[in-house]
Amino acid sequence: AESLISYHVYSFSSFLFSSLIALAIKNVINISEGGVDGAAAATNYLVQGYSDFAVEVNTVALRLGTLVSAFGSVFGCGFLVMALVDLVQIKLGTLACGSHYTLAAIGPLLILVPTALLIYVILVLY
Repeated sequence: AESLISYHVYSFSSFLFSSLIALAIKNVINISEGGVDGAAAATNYLVQGYSDFAVEVNTVALRLGTLVSAFGSVFGCGFLVMALVDLVQIKLGTLACGSHYTLAAIGPLLILVPTALLIYVILVLY
């Protein structure tokens, strides 16, 4: 039960870290010289053309921030999976006891989530 709570806290912290990094990147882009937001951007696009609201952004910093944010999300998902495995073991029995119900509940979780995370990491790195 202690590790369940710990993994939930780690998961929340990782997701919060990822969100804050992504929000910081968004704010830097919005604050950058020449940037406009929302409705003004749509109006400029329709009236004057796309280049009027393009923003000069450091692509290395943007890619690094995106990468850090993505890995924060990956760690958050990993910790959340570990918390769910602990929860299933508390409710249905431990894997060490050989409970078929536990294995049936955890099996798809340990196959689908890592597969999705692998696809996500490959696309982020691409």
